[in-house]
Amino acid sequence: MAIAIVLVWGNAFHAHPYTPGYMKMSDGMVRTLSDPQYRGHVLNSFELGAELVYRAYPRLQPSVDSRVDSYGTDYIDNQGMLLRDDALFKDFLTRYDVQYLLLDTNGYLTLQDLGSWSNQHWKVVFQDRNSVFLSRND
Repeated sequence: MAIAIVLVWGNAFHAHPYTPGYMKMSDGMVRTLSDPQYRGHVLNSFELGAELVYRAYPRLQPSVDSRVDSYGTDYIDNQGMLLRDDALFKDFLTRYDVQYLLLDTNGYLTLQDLGSWSNQHWKVVFQDRNSVFLSRND
């Protein structure tokens, strides 16, 4: 019974052991991520990491996925701050040579509030109602 409840509503932290239906990638996003020209490190929203691993790893390497216990608390906390702290964001991009962003819609809107955000540094490769895939443009 408990497993059924977790599968439908998530655990106490609203985490699901799978990607919720509303975060599944659209056919267009799957086709975009399947393009072999896209290779490298991706800063991604937590919810999209497992799908990215499934669809494009090792060609595209996500920054985080649902295996949070393997990353450690400090790393997960840092991931949560990247789109809110311009210095952390720029440092992460440089340190890990991040070439792409795969963000849920809220993450994309948050990104646009950063001081260093500029359309000239990033270009939208594909966008659907759930997520945005951006490529570094500089």
